[in-house]
Amino acid sequence: MALNAVKSLMGIVFPLISFPYVAKTLSVTDLGQYNFASSVIGYFALFAQLGISSYAVREGAGIRDNQEKLKKFCGEILSINMLATAIVYVVFFMCLLTVPKFHGYTALLLTFSVQIIFTTIGTEWIFGIYEDYLFLTIRSIVVQMLSIVLLFVFVRKQGDVIPYAVVTVTANVGANVVNCVCAQKKIRFGLRKSLNLRHHLKPILIIFSTALACTIYVNSDVTVLGFICSDYNVGLYSVSTKIYTVLKTVATSTLMVAIPRLSYYIANNMQSEYNKQLKTILQTVIVLIAPVTVGVIMLRREVILLLADESYMGAIESLVILCAALPVCVLATFVGQCTLMPFKEEKVIFKATIISAAVNLVLNLILIPFFAQNAAAFTTLLAEGTALIIQAYYARKYMKLSGIFKTIRNTALGSIAIVVCCVLLSGVHLFTVRILADIVISAITYLVILTLLKEEGIVFLLRWTRQRKSEEK
Repeated sequence: MALNAVKSLMGIVFPLISFPYVAKTLSVTDLGQYNFASSVIGYFALFAQLGISSYAVREGAGIRDNQEKLKKFCGEILSINMLATAIVYVVFFMCLLTVPKFHGYTALLLTFSVQIIFTTIGTEWIFGIYEDYLFLTIRSIVVQMLSIVLLFVFVRKQGDVIPYAVVTVTANVGANVVNCVCAQKKIRFGLRKSLNLRHHLKPILIIFSTALACTIYVNSDVTVLGFICSDYNVGLYSVSTKIYTVLKTVATSTLMVAIPRLSYYIANNMQSEYNKQLKTILQTVIVLIAPVTVGVIMLRREVILLLADESYMGAIESLVILCAALPVCVLATFVGQCTLMPFKEEKVIFKATIISAAVNLVLNLILIPFFAQNAAAFTTLLAEGTALIIQAYYARKYMKLSGIFKTIRNTALGSIAIVVCCVLLSGVHLFTVRILADIVISAITYLVILTLLKEEGIVFLLRWTRQRKSEEK
């Protein structure tokens, strides 16, 4: 778990290092071209992988002590993956020739497409089967550090979109080549004529359906925006989504850590302990996510300038809308992963994902022609809200959360104080001084108010912090 946390953290830290450089070096249009081409290839890559990785880890872990059985299984999975990849490449080249929109992105699309085959032969799922997360974590950090060095060397001016794509692809290819070499040291296997499709295909397609819905849910904004509007609009939206994604990843990662403990309570009929833990988690999440949301909205201009420059000011409105979507998304994740998942209600999560993806896609097609990137952000808010409502409806019988409205009231009062602090400090003209003053003074004020109100979420965080410090001593 700790290694996965480190890997996830590095996945947040490195983009925060690289993205400001890219945004300030390339133009808004350059960044839009890059993100549109990347989103398009994401769909082809999804069909090539078919959800095979999750299936392979789940099934392979159960037979890893039987080398002959595992060797046969891995050969079948790799063969299915290679077949799907070959079909995807045929469809990809047909689309490249027949879809007019793709003609202006041929070089970018071809560059990104190299990742598809190398992801297949990389067989990263082998390391998941053997739970070798140390290798994956070290490899991930090394590759990301190398990609940042290459980025600074080869992406130096506006128009360096292809070099940027090549750097991205090189990092991906390098990681998968290392995977391929090291995987064969764990277990040697090759392609097989017999694919055993009757056994593998149904569970693979079920997992793939969920992955497809999630991809449509996440990527349709950029794809539809790129088709209907311009690269400039995609470039603006990419700044908003980068900030939103980082904040969402940080917030939801705290929930993922709680799932094993909650599942343990349910499996052992410890309902009282489950309810207490669930309430504590929700209170803590609300206490943490409220000031972040309000703070980013109040410092929206400064945040964009920090990560990009004046040319991205058109992203302010979409950033504000996505900030409003942030607490909705985190609450939806809480309900799904901390309530429905421990009670084995995966079908409800799948249903909510499918419906939310459909809402997102349909509304994107309707609204983006009129409101561009702001519509893309608004449809994300509506989709997240749809997922929350559906999951909360089915999860209501499992949740006993008395006292939550007190937490909501307390964080609302603390958030109002943050707004007041930011308004009073708006007269400070020094950029860095204002950001630091806003963050420090607002954070202290927020903590003092919630402590005086004896908010349980803050009390829990303070106790946890003191406990960690005493353990370190």
